[in-house]
Amino acid sequence: MLYLRVNRKFLRLLPAATADQPNPQPLPPLPGTTGNLNVITADLLDLHPFAGNTVDWLINVARLIFEPLGTSSLYTFTTESLEWLLDREMEPTLWRQVVQGEQLMATIYEFRPDNDAFITLTKMSLRHARSVTTNTSAPRATPFRNALLQRHQACIITRTPLQMTLIASHLIPRRLGDAGVQSAFQRFTGSPAIIDKYDPLIGVPLVATLGILVDGYQIGFWNCGPVSLLASILYRVNILHTGSAEPICHPQFCR
Repeated sequence: MLYLRVNRKFLRLLPAATADQPNPQPLPPLPGTTGNLNVITADLLDLHPFAGNTVDWLINVARLIFEPLGTSSLYTFTTESLEWLLDREMEPTLWRQVVQGEQLMATIYEFRPDNDAFITLTKMSLRHARSVTTNTSAPRATPFRNALLQRHQACIITRTPLQMTLIASHLIPRRLGDAGVQSAFQRFTGSPAIIDKYDPLIGVPLVATLGILVDGYQIGFWNCGPVSLLASILYRVNILHTGSAEPICHPQFCR
């Protein structure tokens, strides 16, 4: 098994959202917080279709989960056994920093933020139903779609040019609302731009079959460098269909 974990003393707490505070600010961890949170626990063979054979994928995913704009590091242990260390906190003398290009192993990887800074976990929507365009949202949805099709005349993955079959897909779920979309945009790009959930900067055209997979979080859009516009700089895309043993990747985006 492979474990990706973080020590709870670094995790800021997110209060429950309310009608008055739909996007509450995170709070520092409670004094005396200890222990580790396993964010990924997986059989190594199950990860290979996504990750390949090196730690590079895991390093990038860890940063996206914990600290999208930070540098930070992953560590793994150099002595003792996985079973002995699984429920113990890191002792610096027993651990070393992981570097890109290393072989991905069935072991414990621990994320450590630079300067022991506090971090807030990114969140995924728990809503199972797809977002739909209603009579009230149509006046904003139509210009959003038109702007995307003006920028991209085809699906960004398949290059299908039939615009009637394309979906204007939101890279940040619009169900988060304008404030939630703004927060996510700033956290993942660092851009000071003011946007809302129908801003073309956070949309891409996809064929309908891929658009449905995006809504179900079965397609991940992945960037491997600094970005200012989420929609226009996509460095890598991994697509894994349910029941398929191998990812299906467009060669222009997967490398």
